[in-house]
Amino acid sequence: MRSPHKLLILAAVAVSTTWLSGCIFGSDNSGPSAEETKKSNDAATRATGDLESNVARMQNGPYSYGKEDLTALKNSNSQFAEAVRLNPGNSKAQLGLAVTGVLLAAQSPKLSTVINQTVEGQSPFEPKLTEDAPLKRMAVLQKVAVAAQTWPEFHAVQDSIAQVLLPALEEAITHLQVAYDDPNFT
Repeated sequence: MRSPHKLLILAAVAVSTTWLSGCIFGSDNSGPSAEETKKSNDAATRATGDLESNVARMQNGPYSYGKEDLTALKNSNSQFAEAVRLNPGNSKAQLGLAVTGVLLAAQSPKLSTVINQTVEGQSPFEPKLTEDAPLKRMAVLQKVAVAAQTWPEFHAVQDSIAQVLLPALEEAITHLQVAYDDPNFT
């Protein structure tokens, strides 16, 4: 049988060995390396170019929620995600990830059905969508009175907001907070 002081010494040696090996072989919390930062910046720059092209296409062509080719948008989103993985402090990538996440959420089948039935599938980048908001509200009320059966059930609107839009917005807020907290990001 071992004596209690030998067990105490053995435990102390085990703890100190574990602590020292963690210090020597453990993770470096100094942030991303220069190579990771460069790769992150390059990925964010590529993704930004893809996103700009995609937004231009959304503005200029006929637009239908849920029926768009999402290849370029998904590619931008994954490039922004890779940039954030390499360097979580990359504010440009965080912003891009927030924007592409919300745009992808708007294309989900559940939410796109509701959007198409309420804003007639207009592009989110259509300036008249907000400029003519008071007139649109009146037109919407007239449509509700005339053709209420074509509108989605209220629970469908609630479900699409709760299950698709809110999670996308919450994730976007998380990414936007990183960019907002960065004093060097403009």
